[in-house]
Amino acid sequence: MFSDDEKRAIRRLYLWPKLGTYFLFSLFPGLAVWIACIAVDDAILKSQGVYPLGLYSLLPFVFVYVALCLVFSIGTRVIANRPAWRSVERKVFGEAADTPLPGELYAGIGTSAAGRLMDSRDGGTPAGEALQVVGSALGFIGFWRLMRAFHEAARIAAEKDGVRLPSLGAWRAAVVLVPALMFAAIFAPRLVSSAQASSEARAEAAGRVSAIEAAFEGGGCAYVSADDPAQRQTSYGYSVYGYLDDLDEPQVSYACVDTDASGDLKGISYHADIDVTLSPEENLASVRADFDRLASMLSGLGMPSPTLPPEFTEEFLAGTYYDDVSVYEGTEEGFTVYAHFSTDPKEEFDEDSDTYIFLSIEV
Repeated sequence: MFSDDEKRAIRRLYLWPKLGTYFLFSLFPGLAVWIACIAVDDAILKSQGVYPLGLYSLLPFVFVYVALCLVFSIGTRVIANRPAWRSVERKVFGEAADTPLPGELYAGIGTSAAGRLMDSRDGGTPAGEALQVVGSALGFIGFWRLMRAFHEAARIAAEKDGVRLPSLGAWRAAVVLVPALMFAAIFAPRLVSSAQASSEARAEAAGRVSAIEAAFEGGGCAYVSADDPAQRQTSYGYSVYGYLDDLDEPQVSYACVDTDASGDLKGISYHADIDVTLSPEENLASVRADFDRLASMLSGLGMPSPTLPPEFTEEFLAGTYYDDVSVYEGTEEGFTVYAHFSTDPKEEFDEDSDTYIFLSIEV
């Protein structure tokens, strides 16, 4: 019934519309795999720095798949207008007829154009963006219906004369799986390297945190609190607190040691509550004694000494218990020191006011 050219046209018109659809709609699972790889690398493994190969691998994938979608969809229209397919239509359907464009395509084009017009006039509006989204969705539906119409016509023609058709399952699996395998291959070295680095960093951090925790406990702290790198990995680091006093005491003094994700020292801060019934000189002496005691616990770990800046001391002694004092300074060792006396204004000061001296040393 059909010549070789006609059978070739049937097979192509059966396969090509589906391939165009596969390449278009496979952009979404491909994008999902890429996002998943980025998320695992960044959020789970806490990788440091940017992975350019993985970051920019999405662009060629999108370019190639969009190009192939256009090739097969345009190729479908070309085949449908050739004499071989026209002859098939006359033999099967009695006449050759152009497959009309689905209404969704026209609606999608019009809706998207209306949305862009609203954005250009109003400088971007939710309504304009919503119209563009709806237009895109209608465009996808219209494209799918057009390709399906060509595919169904070829399938019906093939059934009339028993024309052997290519398998769609293998093509569909290949189109969907290729980007997933490609992204897996691209990200695999990075993920393996990040996992190894993360494990090593966590082990180093755990050792450092454990040493600081032991120093506080051995120094006689009433309460010690520490992050556990083995249970919770972070990209910003870990903290260890050592309290000289029980937490329910009226005045509490403590130190906090901060490390990065690898356990290297980022900084140390000291906190001491102020007793407003004492003189500034008495409070300052008590604060220095508490800070020195906490620092002595960490003396074997290479921590900087907690020295209050002279400018801060002068302003604190010259002021009142109702005036905040803040001083920044750099040291010869390259540290950044921040000293702060926190209080409330006199008209707001009451028994619930929180008055304390805070000293931070960033390395």
